[in-house]
Amino acid sequence: MWLKQFTAFWLFTLTCHCLLAQDNYSKDYLQALARSKPSTRYDSLLVKGANLAATDTSLAYQYFWEALDVAIKENNTRKRVLVNIAMGEMFLDKQTLRKAYGVFSRAKTLSNDDEPSEEAIFANFGIARTQFYAGNYRNSILNFLLTIYLSQQLHNKKLEAEATEFLGQVYSYFQDYQQSISFYRKCYELKKSLNDDKSCLRITERLGDIYYFNRRFDSAYYYAHYAVQLSETLKLPSDIAVSRLNKAAVLIRLHQLDDAFDELRYFNFAKNDRNTEGVKTKYLSIMGNYWLQKGNNRQALIFYDSAVAIAKRLEFAELYTYVYRNMAESFYENQDYKTAYQYYQKYTDHIKNINTRGRNLNIESVQRFFDINSSKDEIKLLNNENKLKQLQLLNEAALRQNLETERKGLETANLLKDSIILSTGLLLERGRELQESLNREYDLQQAQLKNERNLRLSLILGLSMALLLGGLTFLLYRKQKNKNHIIAKQSDELETLMKEIHHRVKNNLQVISSLLDLQAMSIKDENAAYAVKESKNRVQSMALIHQNLYNEGNIKGIKMADYIQNLAQSLFNSYNIKPEQIKLTTDIDPLSIDVDSVIPIGLTLNELISNSLKYAFNDQETGEITVVLKQENNHLLLKVKDNGKGFKEGYDQNGHSFGFKIVKAFAQKLKAQLKVYNEQGACVEMRISKYKLA
Repeated sequence: MWLKQFTAFWLFTLTCHCLLAQDNYSKDYLQALARSKPSTRYDSLLVKGANLAATDTSLAYQYFWEALDVAIKENNTRKRVLVNIAMGEMFLDKQTLRKAYGVFSRAKTLSNDDEPSEEAIFANFGIARTQFYAGNYRNSILNFLLTIYLSQQLHNKKLEAEATEFLGQVYSYFQDYQQSISFYRKCYELKKSLNDDKSCLRITERLGDIYYFNRRFDSAYYYAHYAVQLSETLKLPSDIAVSRLNKAAVLIRLHQLDDAFDELRYFNFAKNDRNTEGVKTKYLSIMGNYWLQKGNNRQALIFYDSAVAIAKRLEFAELYTYVYRNMAESFYENQDYKTAYQYYQKYTDHIKNINTRGRNLNIESVQRFFDINSSKDEIKLLNNENKLKQLQLLNEAALRQNLETERKGLETANLLKDSIILSTGLLLERGRELQESLNREYDLQQAQLKNERNLRLSLILGLSMALLLGGLTFLLYRKQKNKNHIIAKQSDELETLMKEIHHRVKNNLQVISSLLDLQAMSIKDENAAYAVKESKNRVQSMALIHQNLYNEGNIKGIKMADYIQNLAQSLFNSYNIKPEQIKLTTDIDPLSIDVDSVIPIGLTLNELISNSLKYAFNDQETGEITVVLKQENNHLLLKVKDNGKGFKEGYDQNGHSFGFKIVKAFAQKLKAQLKVYNEQGACVEMRISKYKLA
């Protein structure tokens, strides 16, 4: 398993380097500007800047700014956009990513968002590529998708194909091979419709690489062989040689060493137009793989050492990683685990060198300034209605709580106000009575004045008490508001902690799964190895649960439709089942079930689907497995059915197989009615009464 992990990361470093070398979009754009015939001063300045972009960036920048000044004076927004795009392509070609992001974002801001235009597409595509090279892959996905959407609106297939190819590359970094393959295939169709045969060859090679790194060598061989045919049709000697190298690498993993050597013999450096050190390093590494498979370790090390010598001479970390990856994987397949581990350590050391070269630049400070203008496009594109609704509910709850607190404060203030008004009214009324009494009885004047002073003193004390109560109420309000803020913060921290716990549990289960996989490889007893493999599948089914918990943001419930699809796909991959052999059909209600209920259900599904894959289709070329999960009245109906040979006549439902014992145990835990019968194949049905929805 560790080989799969570092192989995927090697794909990241090497292919990213290849993309930086092969992404000629910036140069093509600037060369197109340079070839144009200027008719105005603005055009002349733009052409001069484009001509100097590759050799003198400072002077080119000066010409671009002069052209921008002309566009501002003419109040021509479109010209301003074009100048900013030209500067962005220049900075992107020079890998000055901060400046590139800034001018591309300025161009996008100046473009009319309401009406898609070619300028808006170019600006958005520039932002996406800048984020890609800076390592902000998730943000780049949004902008590549937006570029595809705008290109489709304006029927710009060329730009749509470029953005689709980048998406295939990004998803390969995340090891989402299905998505990556889907985008690469779509890109191939677009390139083919544009008669861009060279790009079709490049995409074919990428597809072969993805299947190779995913250890699906049959598919990798298909694309490698097709790449050889395509390069021969195009009569590209260097590409023919590289394609044959890729084909040889796959044949070695398939243990077809004679055919692999025939492909390697074709490779002759004297025949190549593009005699690069990188291609030579690849050839030497694959030759090392060949001799190691032949059992000639001394000859293999001679080729490996020659490849390392080239990397050392060039001081190129990517070449080191390629050689050491091949050495580690080849020694691992030869069960020389100690030597494989040593070369793996060297591989990781050079990976660290790649990561510390400053390649993944941080452009977040620039990006935050322009995110306001791009948020509307992202919302249109992603359609994140669920997240927006959750955020709205949280805001409404906080608003209701604040309004309730303010209402209570206002009620207290109104009570105090009424008290003051009442006290003041009584005072005035008493004053009038005193005045009338003074007019009637002069003799009682002193006594009445004394009473008036007493009343005034009471009023002052009442007002003081009212102010004190008001201040106290305000302090209580502020204290409650601070408590609410602390509670909200602690709630967010708790949710983050729970996600981290699920992430770590998932990682631990993946480690256990990897250890079981390694153990199975080293066990010579086929039955014992098969039992360990089944245990690995059970651990993997639980790891998927924790992966869904921290990915979906709902730390208590699992969306069953996605979980069952992922679980079935994992089992199909584990048993090397191809999609054209056995078809998976599902009928699953959109349910979100509590994790305590999902674990026994997931393990039960693991046993039933595994049983069908192992025993149902021994004599059949094709088959179908149906999984049903539906909520009916007060119970869940779980049904797994296949159209294979079914249970043997007289099958004992109380059998002693370990898998069936697990199913029966979980049926008791879930308080489920278990039925096992034949219905044009084997069928197991559970009606679960003990479950909890999330």
